[in-house]
Amino acid sequence: MRTKKTSQKQQGRTGRESNLLLSRNVKVSYNTWLSKLGSLNCLVIGGTGEGKSRGFVKPNVYSLPVDPRDGKPVSFVFTDPKGELCHETAGFLEANGYEIRVLNINEQHFSDCYNPFRYIRSADSLLIMVDSVVENANGGKTPTDPHWSNSAKSLLNSICYGVYYEFAFKDQNFTTVSELLNMCGFSEGDEGYQSDYDIWLEHLAETSRMGEEHPAVVWRRKVSATGKEMSSIISTAQTAVRLFASKDVQRLTNVDTLAMDTIGDRPTAFYIIIPTTNSTYNFLISLLYTQLFESLYYRAQNVFDGSLPHHVTFFQDEYANVGKIPDFDKKISTFRSVNLSTCMIVQSPNQIETLYGKAAADIMDNVHQTVFIGSGGQGEKSATKWMSNALGMKTIQAEQTSVHRSKTVDLFGIDGSTVEHSYSATQRQLMTQDELYRLPPDRCIVMIKGQKPFLDYKMDPDDCLNFSSDLFTVQGKHGRELKPELLYPINDKDLEHPARKRTADSYRRGVEQSVEIDREQKERRRKDMEEDEKYDPVPKEPMEPEVKPIQEVLRPGEMGHYEPAGCHDGRRATVEELFDEEESGGK
Repeated sequence: MRTKKTSQKQQGRTGRESNLLLSRNVKVSYNTWLSKLGSLNCLVIGGTGEGKSRGFVKPNVYSLPVDPRDGKPVSFVFTDPKGELCHETAGFLEANGYEIRVLNINEQHFSDCYNPFRYIRSADSLLIMVDSVVENANGGKTPTDPHWSNSAKSLLNSICYGVYYEFAFKDQNFTTVSELLNMCGFSEGDEGYQSDYDIWLEHLAETSRMGEEHPAVVWRRKVSATGKEMSSIISTAQTAVRLFASKDVQRLTNVDTLAMDTIGDRPTAFYIIIPTTNSTYNFLISLLYTQLFESLYYRAQNVFDGSLPHHVTFFQDEYANVGKIPDFDKKISTFRSVNLSTCMIVQSPNQIETLYGKAAADIMDNVHQTVFIGSGGQGEKSATKWMSNALGMKTIQAEQTSVHRSKTVDLFGIDGSTVEHSYSATQRQLMTQDELYRLPPDRCIVMIKGQKPFLDYKMDPDDCLNFSSDLFTVQGKHGRELKPELLYPINDKDLEHPARKRTADSYRRGVEQSVEIDREQKERRRKDMEEDEKYDPVPKEPMEPEVKPIQEVLRPGEMGHYEPAGCHDGRRATVEELFDEEESGGK
């Protein structure tokens, strides 16, 4: 007797999408040359609980998009409040061939490390780094008197140039910058006073191949203040870098394991986990985005043929709450040329205007797709007001009825009353603010450049490619859920599934990688010297970074109470010493 072989049919669909998904029935191709849209930059507007992550970001991640021009997977950069996206998508992406990188500012013990000095390749990139740090010290607001911030920038430029040119990479960090800043001082009425930092610069001018033209020396000359004025400038600079005095922040930023410049080289998912209620670290996030854009542009234009091998899409949730990114209005206009795009996710577009002022108009001019998924605001600056204006007007036919009554009655008992109907064309808003406020929770509005607006349904991950498949998900109580083995633990709350990233491990790995970065910087300096020789001949030997402690170049009687952070015996803390408290606490 022949037995029939039975097998359980796998449900759902698997595959890869080649489009950016905007709603259930509306999508645009990643090939902008085919769609002729100009760019993939997108604005997503939605209030709290409207489904920005579930109804927009997750479907675009689970669909595993590829560039239709070459079939290469798209890389992602996420701003991730609370870490929800990382927990629910990183494991899935890793299982499908992606590298996972995490900067966890919310829980700083479970993170990769980010050192801003790793991404300095020229004098311009160093100036951009300092500008970003100082500008975001006051929340990105323009100071009423720019003298203090400009002078603080000059002082920090001097210190950062000194750190970059004179220290080995393992000491190139904002911890060292803070130490040198603490060496700056002032004296009332003593015009010949020299701080410990000034003494170090004198030594630098005498021993460096650049002499008096050393950038650290040149920028220090730009700050000619003395006395109380100098005190205020130092105070402004210290305010800008104040958070780097925290040991947790030092552990996070003294070395680098993110290698952000290679995100476009291979399929990569980079998660930036930020606090939802604390804006203290916004300057660090803003600095990271500034350097990330600069690094990707540099790599596209100098390593590759003007464009990154893998398209990089940014999903910037809570976009207006991560600090001001310098010159973002200029960067977004050229994203397409280097194979980048961004999806800015906000509760109201007016947040962008508040942060960027007049530059907000230029940013919005480079957004070619807008998705409105609902908002509860009804004020003059609410999202519904903005969206109502953006949708524009429509022409309607208005009917007017006039009744003229008469008191007379004819022979047949009919009065002389008449009714007149008139029709006229008039305009009204396509959707009023009130109508947008009452938009059903499962509906959204999509606007695409050159097209009339679409009223469509929001996306549901349960119906998307891959997430609907039994290969990756199971049926849960409230819909489909990722299989437990595909979840990505971001902390130690579940003891059976500990965090995949630990800052202590990242720090040790970063120290080991510092040797290779030193070689890269030495080669870069050699090329800089060759370029300099075309204009001003210099010694043939490449400049070696200064590795000896700063206090060795100071006069013993003028050292005062200076002591490097980390150790009380004048040494820089080792990796083991930096983590001694954490390790001893765990025993």
